[in-house]
This record gives sequence, C-alpha cells and structure tokens, in this order.
Amino acid sequence: MNRLLTKITLGFSLLILTHVDAQEWTPVASLPHREFTAIQNLDGRMYAASENKLYTSADGNNWQVESIHPVIITPTCITLFNNTLYVGTLSDGVYYRSTATGSQWQHALMGLHISTFIVHEGRLHLCSQGSGVWRNISGTWNNMTYDLPTYSYNVNKIVSLNGKLYAFAGANGTFYRFNPETSKWVEDYYLNGYAPGLSADDAVNQNGTIFMARGNRLLRTDDGGDTWVSDANGLINGINRFLYQGAQFMYSLTLDATTNYTYFQKRNNTALSQSTWSSYNELLPFYTYGLDEFKDNLYVATNEGVFFKKMESLGIENPQLRSDISIYPNPSSNGIITIASNSIIEKIDVYDLGGRLIQSQNGNSVNETLTLNSKGIFLVKLLTNSQIVTQKVIVP
Repeated sequence: MNRLLTKITLGFSLLILTHVDAQEWTPVASLPHREFTAIQNLDGRMYAASENKLYTSADGNNWQVESIHPVIITPTCITLFNNTLYVGTLSDGVYYRSTATGSQWQHALMGLHISTFIVHEGRLHLCSQGSGVWRNISGTWNNMTYDLPTYSYNVNKIVSLNGKLYAFAGANGTFYRFNPETSKWVEDYYLNGYAPGLSADDAVNQNGTIFMARGNRLLRTDDGGDTWVSDANGLINGINRFLYQGAQFMYSLTLDATTNYTYFQKRNNTALSQSTWSSYNELLPFYTYGLDEFKDNLYVATNEGVFFKKMESLGIENPQLRSDISIYPNPSSNGIITIASNSIIEKIDVYDLGGRLIQSQNGNSVNETLTLNSKGIFLVKLLTNSQIVTQKVIVP
C-alpha cells in the first residue's frame, strides 16, 4: 500500500502524519459515490443522508434508500427519539416520520438551519444557526431562545450535563447555561473574558467533561463550565474542528485550510488533561462531515461518499457500545434519579462497590425513575434493547 509520509510542524513539535489513499478507507460499494452530509448509528442501525435521501442499514453492507423530499434539502444531523426519526437540514428545518412501516415524512421549522439534536431531561432538543434553541413538547417545537442575546442566536451545539443544558453560541468567547428556575440563559466565558472570534465548532460531553473545539483550539471543563483549560496537545492546526465520542476513543476531525482534506486523530477516553493526541494520525483525502462506530467498523461521511475502516486497524479491540443514556441528577440529594434513553430501558440493576446486587427493577419505556433509599456510591447497570451500560451514581 502506498503511503506518503508528511511532516508538519505544530508549535515546537514535529508530528509524522500518514496520508492515506482511498484503499485504506474502503468505500461502501452499495452507496452512491456522492456527497454525504450526515451519518449516525441509532438503535442498532446505521443512517446516512445525502441531498434529499436517507439510507439505512442493519449490517453496514446492505442499504435501503428512501426520499425525504422531492428536492435537495442537504441534511445536517439525524436522530431517533420515541419511535420517531428526525432529520435536520441546512436551510429547511426538520423532517420527521414515525418508524412504523408506511409512515410519511412531515415537516417542521421551515427555513431553519438545524445544527444538532440532543435528548435533555427526557425531551428532544435542537439548536439552529440563527434561531437559537428549541425543545419538543408533546410533538410541538417550542423556542427556548428567551433572553439569549441576538448576537448568540447562531448556536452550533447544545450539550446536556447532569440535568443542565449548555448552548455553545456567540463569536467572542461566550457560552450559555440554561437556568430552568428563571427560564433564562446565563452568559459566561471560556477564558474569563472577552475573546474576539472565539466560537465553538463543536462540543461534546465525555463522561462529565465537556470539550469545546474551535479551529486550532480544544478547551475542556471538568467542573461544569466554571473553569476551562486548553487540551490540544498534539492536535493538528486547521480551520474547523469536529469531535466524536466513541466507545473507547474520542476522535478529532480537523479541516486543512489549503487542501480541504481532513486530519483524523484519536485519543483514549480515559486520557488525562494535556495528554497527547499524536498516538494515531491520518490525513484523509476527503472533506468530511461526520463519523460513527458501527459493528466493529468506523464509518465516515465525506464529499466523495461513505467510507469505512476496521476498528482493529485503528488499534481498537472489542469496542463496547456507546451510551445514549442520561442519568440525572447525579449526585442526587434525595436518591430519586431519572434515566432517559434513546432506546427502551428493559431492566435496571443497582450494585454496591463490592459488586453485590442490592436493587433491581424492570422497565418498559425510554424514561424510568430509580429511587435509592440509602446514601452512598452505587453502580447502576442499565439494559436497553440495544446495549448494556453501567454508570456510577452518588447519593450524598
């Protein structure tokens, strides 16, 4: 296999990057060779969107296609919530339909640029470029912009952490935390003050740590946004940066300003702050829009189609399913905890730190309530119809 080793100077360090041709990342042969702008693993199926079409697969090899709309709508994000499939678009709002056979696509929030979806406190939320934050209550989208400043209506990402909602918006180093008691957004700064031009390309919640990416920057907060520090050691410089939270690794996709190619890097999820990102680097000869893990493969949506690569070739063995589950509040002062999932929660087991089963209950919905009657630190094991997840819960 031909490889072009490219040396790139980053700060005072020298990184060796591997420029990989398309033979390294294999194109999905059953998908068309054209621009795909969204890709997502949802409830055990893979979804990829291009122009006005949505492709789905249960195995990554055989794909079914359906038209969302007669004309091109340019999908930006995909999610599944309460047996309804949602597709956000670049300039035409949200298209959605039930997962039931024969369901027709419906349309909402016409004309909006949708950035992303998340589930927060058991409800589907979205953010948009130009129209702030919205949440879906009983099938109706309600605007949550409230007192969000007009210069921060362009919201690139929203993140849920411990029952709190964060909006990453504005262009001068600002982000926002939503106060549900006052229904107001509280403005704050990453770097303790005005920072011209600093806005978020992307943000993710990784096990209680929020990461914010922007061009040459990667900031992290381990205390819910009170303190932010740089965590970009070894990351390649570029004009845009996007993050993906995998089962064992966080991935960074950084767009090169000259070639429109994408630098692909990863770091272990358990890495401490300031740990290097240079353990694995590639220069992908594509413009990339997103990636996701699915059945031992990593899939990437690009301007030339969808490509995949075996997880083993990335140094990843036996990946666990990632969690689309929220547990809040955590810590819980009264022991009452809400569990929200994109999948049906079938069973909840609670263990003490010695591994002894102390409580168990069955479930049958995407939202369940767990009551812990004693104080301490517990391991909550959740069985859904697509994964098994264990998370530490504290009752002080």
